[in-house]
Amino acid sequence: MMPRPWKLACARGAPLSLTSASERYRKLIIRLADLHSALEAQTDERSLGAILPSLENAAATAQRLLEHLRQVARNALSQPEAASAALEDAQAIDPDATDLTTLHAALAGLRAEVRQVSAFRPNSQAFEALAGWFASSQARLAQLAHEISDPALAEMQTALHETETGWLAIGDMLTQGQQRPVLKQLEKLVEQVRPYNAAVADWFGQTAHFIKEGSVMEKFSPNAPLADALVKGYAAWDQGQGGRSMEAAQRAFELAQTDGERTAAERLLRLGEISTRWLNNGNVSDNPLTDRSERETYALFLPGEVVDFERFSQQMKSEETYLKAMRLGIVATLKGSSSAGYRALFMLYVLRGVLALYEEQLEEADFWREAALNVQSNWQTHPLFSAFDTALTRRKLVLRAEAALNALRDFSEIHRTRQALNAPLADAWLKEARQALDLLESALGQWSDGDFRAARISFDEALSLLGEAEQSGGMQLDALRGWLRPYRERAAELAEKRQVIEQATMTASLTPDSAVLRALDQIMDISEATLGADASRQVRIWRDQYRAMLRTHTDATLDKRAKLAHFEVNFGALFIEKHPAYKLFRRWVEAARALPDDVQEDVQLVATEEIDSTAEAPIYVEDA
Repeated sequence: MMPRPWKLACARGAPLSLTSASERYRKLIIRLADLHSALEAQTDERSLGAILPSLENAAATAQRLLEHLRQVARNALSQPEAASAALEDAQAIDPDATDLTTLHAALAGLRAEVRQVSAFRPNSQAFEALAGWFASSQARLAQLAHEISDPALAEMQTALHETETGWLAIGDMLTQGQQRPVLKQLEKLVEQVRPYNAAVADWFGQTAHFIKEGSVMEKFSPNAPLADALVKGYAAWDQGQGGRSMEAAQRAFELAQTDGERTAAERLLRLGEISTRWLNNGNVSDNPLTDRSERETYALFLPGEVVDFERFSQQMKSEETYLKAMRLGIVATLKGSSSAGYRALFMLYVLRGVLALYEEQLEEADFWREAALNVQSNWQTHPLFSAFDTALTRRKLVLRAEAALNALRDFSEIHRTRQALNAPLADAWLKEARQALDLLESALGQWSDGDFRAARISFDEALSLLGEAEQSGGMQLDALRGWLRPYRERAAELAEKRQVIEQATMTASLTPDSAVLRALDQIMDISEATLGADASRQVRIWRDQYRAMLRTHTDATLDKRAKLAHFEVNFGALFIEKHPAYKLFRRWVEAARALPDDVQEDVQLVATEEIDSTAEAPIYVEDA
């Protein structure tokens, strides 16, 4: 019991709280200490012997009271029975301090305040209600912290603060479509808040279930107008409408209220900008633009997404393993990570495929094509994928045509080669090559007809078109051009030899020029050696016709009538007028007609008589 002389040292009056009670006794201890010092300085030793023990006893008693109140503060929430016992001990020490009894009610009030935190129940407007609950609860707990020092209160304050921070972050995560991080965060929040409000923890759990089953995370965002703009923007991008997606992103910017929401709008905008710029400015035909777009697309990944992407890529030991594992691996990871990251993955694969196409790495391009389809097969009609897929297919068709063209080694195979070039998708890239094949067929016909100059021109034009085909189609046709050049040279050589014949027909002399027969023999030999007997039939006929005409012209044993009869038979051959020596033949006939008439009998020649084309023709000598 406190000594009676000192009971009035404690102030009375105002309603007592744990803090004020503790402060009262702390001040009492200070005053007693001050009094002790003053008495020691002013009182004789005989008087001190009666006073100081009582003073020291009073100070020790006040110190014990203060310690009991501190125990009350330290155990008010975590060990209420210990707190009550400590308060009763304090009352026993100072029974005259009747206002200490009010602290029992104060403690009950403190616990009631804590129960208010646990009593909250989320409703249909949980986002707004939770914000108010977090604010009021933390304000309530902050007031309690002035009264009690129970570690349980500090833990509760920390848990509610971290839960509120995590909950606010979830709003931004939902805005960015981050399903996987949201679920992980909600799981953490459930554990944090359950000891203090089971209803809120259950609501977090239910929200996690809905989000796990949902397909569009943005719809769960507390900023509904912003979420609607983002959802429409991503839907437009998925349909290949980059312009509309950028318009939606601009609306989202206007509606954004947090940094996270602005980041979501920025990523959607960049997604639309990169894809639209690439599609509208050259796309597959612009290598620098594709390279730049690929780097910008990779930069759209969040830091965690970069880690996930690189880790997955490093773990895959082969392309086959990559494709098999990616749906449940990187695709599922980024689909749950963010709406922009998931789409950036698709665009990244497409652009890397185009870059591989530039390098003529068609197998690698095929790999990236399959990877893009594994992200979302419904995007097979997306303009990004269509541009890449069309270019890849076109390139394969062009290379197939290139192989067929370079494999051409016989004019009889032109039809089959043309079939390999029958690819409407690559029409613009194979047009010149098809025209070149047409010219080769024309050259073959012209050669067979003996029009070697026209054949040489056709070969020249075909070679020129093949050069254009190499430029437009990105082909290498060295093998084909190397095969054709000798034909072109032979055609040019034969054209020169035909010119020898045609020049001989221009002379007025009736004396046969041996160069003509020699030229015809050479034309036939070269033609047969180059194109074969079938394609050389006409020039063989020409050679035989010339020999027959020459034999008639130079045969001195034939009179006028016989000569004319022989000439008539030979002139009855089809297309004799196309013979390069036709004018010479006409002069020879005229020369025969100019011979004097004779009285010899008619010489009857059978038109079908076989002509010995190998016989040496006698030399005709004009009469002096």
